[in-house]
Amino acid sequence: MVCHGDGRIADVAAYHPGLVEPAAVVARIDGVAIAVDGEAQTAQLTVNFTVTNAEGEYIRHLGDVSPTNATRFAYLRFALAKLQPAAVGSGDADTWVNYTTGDRTPANLTDHGDGTYTYLFNTNLYSLYDPAPAHRLLLMVFGDIVPQSKNVTYDFVPAQLPGPFTFATTRNIVTTGACESCHDRLGSPLGAASFHSGTRYLIEGCATCHTTTLGDGDAEFAPMVHKIHAAKDFALGDFSEVTYPQDLRNCAKCHAGTDGAHWNTRPTITACGSCHDSVNFATGSGHTGGPQADNKLCSVCHPPSGGLSPIIDAHLTVESTPNNPSVPTGLTNFEYVIDGVTVNESNQAVVTFHINKDGVALDLSTYPPTGFTGGPSFLVAYALPQDGVVAPVDYNNRGRSAAQPASVSLASLVSSLTGTADSYTATLTSAAFPAGATMRAVALQGYFTQTAAFDQNGDGTKDNIGRHSYSVVKPVTGDAVRRAVVDEAKCLACHEILELHGGNRVNNPQVCVICHNPNLSSSGRGAEKRCSVTTSTVCASSADCPATETCGYLLSATDRDKLDDAGYDPDNPLGYPEASNSFKEMIHGIHAAAARTFPYQFVRDRGASGLFFYDWSEVTFPGIPSNCETCHKPGTYDADLPAGALVTTDVTTDGTNATPAAVRAARATVPNATDLVNSQTASACYPCHNRNPAAYHMGQNGGVIDAERAGAFGQ
Repeated sequence: MVCHGDGRIADVAAYHPGLVEPAAVVARIDGVAIAVDGEAQTAQLTVNFTVTNAEGEYIRHLGDVSPTNATRFAYLRFALAKLQPAAVGSGDADTWVNYTTGDRTPANLTDHGDGTYTYLFNTNLYSLYDPAPAHRLLLMVFGDIVPQSKNVTYDFVPAQLPGPFTFATTRNIVTTGACESCHDRLGSPLGAASFHSGTRYLIEGCATCHTTTLGDGDAEFAPMVHKIHAAKDFALGDFSEVTYPQDLRNCAKCHAGTDGAHWNTRPTITACGSCHDSVNFATGSGHTGGPQADNKLCSVCHPPSGGLSPIIDAHLTVESTPNNPSVPTGLTNFEYVIDGVTVNESNQAVVTFHINKDGVALDLSTYPPTGFTGGPSFLVAYALPQDGVVAPVDYNNRGRSAAQPASVSLASLVSSLTGTADSYTATLTSAAFPAGATMRAVALQGYFTQTAAFDQNGDGTKDNIGRHSYSVVKPVTGDAVRRAVVDEAKCLACHEILELHGGNRVNNPQVCVICHNPNLSSSGRGAEKRCSVTTSTVCASSADCPATETCGYLLSATDRDKLDDAGYDPDNPLGYPEASNSFKEMIHGIHAAAARTFPYQFVRDRGASGLFFYDWSEVTFPGIPSNCETCHKPGTYDADLPAGALVTTDVTTDGTNATPAAVRAARATVPNATDLVNSQTASACYPCHNRNPAAYHMGQNGGVIDAERAGAFGQ
């Protein structure tokens, strides 16, 4: 904190360039003119434009010649396209058609010496020129002459020059803002979306160049972006490792422009086929409607809604999300509401709550409701003194095995509920808070399953569908509230919905930290052998199992191979990788995969459900890793941690971990003096900055990485 505190010599923000917004170049296109000579068959565009620095000052050398090509600018480039309206009745999309993607002749520039310029296009527009449709001019300013690249577009209609302009046809499908909700700043060299060395980032500009003629059509904007996000291997490259962090059916997420609804109102073979690549429209293979030579009939069978095969309905997800709020007909949505939590004289939580079913308070006198199975549960969270910290600001659930909260099913409480559907009261008698607990809270999570609800697989059979519902948490009235570090809306901007742990925990990071607290590490080293079919049966050898079953560790063939490939013996749990599953270390470890020198790996033991090997090394973070505010709330990520923050457990151990049983015993008694821990600040920074110099630096300045708890605290 001495160096990395807010405003100090090495402020965290200063060392995270993604947090710094470079000074913006001021650029605009002031006007255009087109001179047409029918006899000479020429049409030349003249552009008047302005470029200054952020203070409005002249930028010297802006029009310099490239040192590697005397016919090109070093720092300027223009592109021009026209929007060709689709022929009436064709079903085609309106398409941008290039005049040029790179007009950049230094000899054609007039520098007026005050930040204003005139440029005469070198490209002869005549062969493609049509004064009637919309045209788009793109200006690019880039290179080390400016702190960051600048893209400017200018839409005009030549027949209406000098303006104002009215546009009979527009094509504004995707917005830069929609892309940047995942990618942060498009074009930034700090992130994964630094296209063309960061010189191009404006979506309107992307559409100007990436037309049907670019790269023989393979680089047309819509199919190119669809194929990349769908992890396809196609002409422009193998993108099969791309990890799209939400459902591909959520078209509205990116299609946020004024013409964004074209995805459902104007379907085409090119756009739709780029995702639905199992369909061969030429032969009709995979297409119920048979062969299709063109787009004329697409919207006949595939209207937005209704009709034979409505597009919007086909792209609905079974869970309601911000950009895809409707769900298929017949599916029910639930909303959990905890109105308040108090504590009675027996230290038991008294919870007032209600559940809304499609907006109407649910009567729980019939449970589960007719047509449903399962149901939610309450989690009971708290903090107790630990490691010399009297009042922790993290949940630690001390006294609980693996620091996991007590879970109380709603089903077990129904008979004792009081109140009405608008406000029930439940007393969690089976999970009293321990004496002295602080920061007490109760969460409601889990879900009902709707039976025979919806034909999800298209096989004519209605499937049972889990109604994954937003998880909620409420502190005990009067208790300290667990700090909120992550902005949930920022998580959902990229993920749209987080259906974690099979849909039991949904969206809410404040529920995540109840289980993923500083005392939790991964559980695989304590795994027991189980019978291969009757998986609830623990065995020492196959002699303990029915005759047709074998005894072993419940790993899938895939996970077994992955463990083996990673250098671990699948049949030796004590050798499995273990890592902290505290929220900050886990989330940083996952999202920082590309920056790490060794992968974030661990094995989880889910008992009868089996063992699962997690290797996050192939996660591709789509934004700028050094922009902490991609996920964090402002002011929550510097080194000045709040008093009462706990160290995190990286390895749970009795000191020797001689057997899996010993590991299980140690997990039952966390925190142990022999656990290996990371200190508070190091546990936040090390998952990303885990190269040796950074680790040494942390250690030299008082940080602890994988040190025995007792030694770290002088116990």
